[in-house]
Amino acid sequence: MIRTVDTDVVVIAVSEWHLLKLDELWLSFGVGEKQRFIAVHEIANGLGVERCKALPFFHALTGCDTTSSFLGHGKKGAWETWNLFPDVTRSFVQLSDKPSTEIFAQHMTAVERFVILLYDRTSDKDNVDIARKHLFTKKSRQMQNLPPSKAALIEHAKRAC
Repeated sequence: MIRTVDTDVVVIAVSEWHLLKLDELWLSFGVGEKQRFIAVHEIANGLGVERCKALPFFHALTGCDTTSSFLGHGKKGAWETWNLFPDVTRSFVQLSDKPSTEIFAQHMTAVERFVILLYDRTSDKDNVDIARKHLFTKKSRQMQNLPPSKAALIEHAKRAC
């Protein structure tokens, strides 16, 4: 049993479950009337090993204690985008594990595509700057409803790593 009020601890517990030699792992999460018990082993088994390994980068990229989130795009929407674009899982795994400059460069294209889909699920664009321009000029999106520029996204993804 782990007691916490921090979602980052939940993410770490789920992501590392496959390495632990336990039958069960429970989290006592929250305080007072908001306290609940979370079966980490059930969540991890439901997600599968690969998705559990990918979870830390996904969590950091979409906003956590140390990184910002994408304005107007919470975890639920990001999770739905991940479900629509499961090919990004491999990149999330690599960037969660031990990211290097080479690995980061190899997987940034998939991260970029994920962010584009987060802002526009129907987009066929692969370049976030082109997607920004399209959303602004063709779909009349306001500036605050555009994805970050490629340069900003790269820095954000580096912080997430």
